[in-house]
Amino acid sequence: MKTTLFSLAVLFQVGAVQAADVAVAPFYIEALRISDGTGTLYIKPVTAIERKNSTCSFTDFYAIAPEDALFNQMYAMLLSAGSAGKKVRIWLSDTPDDCKTSRQRVRLVEIAF
Repeated sequence: MKTTLFSLAVLFQVGAVQAADVAVAPFYIEALRISDGTGTLYIKPVTAIERKNSTCSFTDFYAIAPEDALFNQMYAMLLSAGSAGKKVRIWLSDTPDDCKTSRQRVRLVEIAF
C-alpha cells in the first residue's frame, strides 16, 4: 500500500513539473560559470541553446538562480555530469518573464547515466 501511494505521489509530482516547465533535449556541458555579482550559475551546452521561453532575451547560457531552493544540489549535479562527460537534461520555466539575468531559467536537472 505504501509503495502504491509513493508511486502515485511521484507520478503527480512529475506531471506537475512537466506541465509547468519545458524540457530541453539532453546535452553535454561545455562550460559552467558563476557570477560574482549575482551568484547566478550559467550553463553553456556544447549544442546550440534551445529557445523555449521567448521572453528571455539572451541565448548564450541557461541560468540557475542562487535563491532557488535546490541551487546547491543542481550545481553539484551539473558539475559532476560535466566532469564525468555525462549528458544532462534540463527543464526550463516557460512562464513569461521568468528569466534570470535575461536568460532562460532552469527549474529541474536530470543526469543521464
